[in-house]
Amino acid sequence: MPEEKKKKAPAKKKPAKKSEEIKKLKKKTGRPRKKAPVGRPLKYETPEALQAALNNYFETAEANEKPFKITDMCIYIGFTKDMLKDYENREEFSYSVKMAKLKVESQYEDRLIERGNSGDIFGIKNFGWTDRIETVNKTSMEITGSVESFLQSDKEGIKM
Repeated sequence: MPEEKKKKAPAKKKPAKKSEEIKKLKKKTGRPRKKAPVGRPLKYETPEALQAALNNYFETAEANEKPFKITDMCIYIGFTKDMLKDYENREEFSYSVKMAKLKVESQYEDRLIERGNSGDIFGIKNFGWTDRIETVNKTSMEITGSVESFLQSDKEGIKM
């Protein structure tokens, strides 16, 4: 009986490397593929939407005669303090968050001037204020005379 040759199954193509896939996609579309967004979607898509929420908080607090506080502001707009820091680090939202924090800080400063209690001092320290006094000492020395006269006086000893 003649020996039958076994036919091999066609070889499977190896998956292309990612860089090759991107090159192929770039050839087709003229641009690399967009990466899928990572993480939670933004609560406020635009700086204007965030600014409107912040303005609403300040108006509500003023109407209810409540002091401005970072924690209350975060709760009102649906943020954690970490989310507020994240938005502050995003270029498009940075100005709105920084101005809102300044508004809160300004009210602490006003209360400190009016009342001057330790709670307001503590609150304002959380905005980077300090109450320690830093002193800088600068000293200088002026030498008059020649090196020879100094060496001569050193041989004779210091006279008091």
